[in-house]
Amino acid sequence: MQKLRDSDQFGFPEINEQDFIDLVQSPNDFNLVILLTTLDESLGCSRCQEIQPEINAISNYWKTSENKDDLFFVYVEAKNSIEVFRKLQISDPPRLLSFPSKTKTKNENMKPGEMRLTSGSDAVKISKALNQALGYEFGISRPFDYLDFAYKGLQVIMGAAFLYLAFTNISLVKDMVKNLFLAGIMMFVVSMNSGYVWTHIKNPPYMNGGGSNKYFAPGMQDQLGVETLIISSLYGTCATIVIFMIKRVPKIKNEYVQSAVMIVAMIALVVAASYVFSDYAIKNSGYPFRILIK
Repeated sequence: MQKLRDSDQFGFPEINEQDFIDLVQSPNDFNLVILLTTLDESLGCSRCQEIQPEINAISNYWKTSENKDDLFFVYVEAKNSIEVFRKLQISDPPRLLSFPSKTKTKNENMKPGEMRLTSGSDAVKISKALNQALGYEFGISRPFDYLDFAYKGLQVIMGAAFLYLAFTNISLVKDMVKNLFLAGIMMFVVSMNSGYVWTHIKNPPYMNGGGSNKYFAPGMQDQLGVETLIISSLYGTCATIVIFMIKRVPKIKNEYVQSAVMIVAMIALVVAASYVFSDYAIKNSGYPFRILIK
């Protein structure tokens, strides 16, 4: 077992079906922790992906502890040893099994145990559960994450650069804050007028069932989730075009370019508004207004 443990970076090697049977059925002079899991992405076990690094952190610590030969960590991969899962009737990994040794356990009354690992089970929670099952104190030892260190360092640099620019360009920061505030207000108004609150309260289906590709539910008393996204997008498009025509187009110095941009913006506004009016007609067949789309 020492050789098998040392073959893995974290002291947490994989064993096959026969190894599992031998370890479980034979009396051992060491404690054993076995994780039943699957790391194969094709099997779609997101919890298994979350739990693996957490137990790696515990086994990595134990690998360097004084009592490292009293207890060993191993795991069984479902893709390679599916018969183990079938015999134990486990269809929802990961599961953590503990097998105390009669000679190396802290308490002779301890019995084999099972721990079902759910989302949110971190190294701290797992180590506490193992302490109760086996009586050992477990620490946590994670390998140095260079990518995380670089990411945090980049955040510090960007924060420092932002503060420097903020103190040296107060007027620019004021304009930026003002624009962000106005954009936030516009997004709030658009979302409130698009049926967001109704969708949040009623929680309707996102789209029509039965293979239908209809994006709008007819009638004023019903609504689909996708309607909110479509209407808010159209409202946002119309508002953005109007603001662009008011704020940006007048600043274009070339008259011909200014006229061409204004024409394109007006066409885009008419098309977006046409879709809005046609959607109103779907909700209310008596709606009288149309522009381009009937």
